[in-house]
Amino acid sequence: MTWRRFANTDYAFANALRDAFLPDETDEALRAEAADIARVNSYDCQCQYSVHVAERFDKHFKNVVDLVRDTRWCIPALHIQGHKEDCLYGFGTAYMPCVGHFHGETAEHYWPEANQLGPHVRQMNSGHRQDTLIDHHGDWNWKKTIKMGEHE
Repeated sequence: MTWRRFANTDYAFANALRDAFLPDETDEALRAEAADIARVNSYDCQCQYSVHVAERFDKHFKNVVDLVRDTRWCIPALHIQGHKEDCLYGFGTAYMPCVGHFHGETAEHYWPEANQLGPHVRQMNSGHRQDTLIDHHGDWNWKKTIKMGEHE
């Protein structure tokens, strides 16, 4: 029952594909344009997730199965380091034609910042610890939000 292992991810991915590439099921012109857009999906475990993805989508999400079949799967450069050599060549963006290098590790910029909180929140009670973590995350997100306009 491998389809259950990825059920939540499949559901989220199917809805994201539907919203992005099939905005109106009746508009054939948009559907034709969506078919021409290259899709590259990057995540840490694509070597496992993509194994029977077309079969799962054919069974559970028929409206986007063609989009899934045309999707290319890759693993971010930082995470592929811990995978087998086959994964490096099969899922590494450095070896994919027309993909090149891209920056898919933005979420991990926060880890060094968040790790510094450990000693500070260790001795706090649950409520204070949660408030501190929420405040810190909110501050980090606010700083990213106000700087978004600076980068294009």
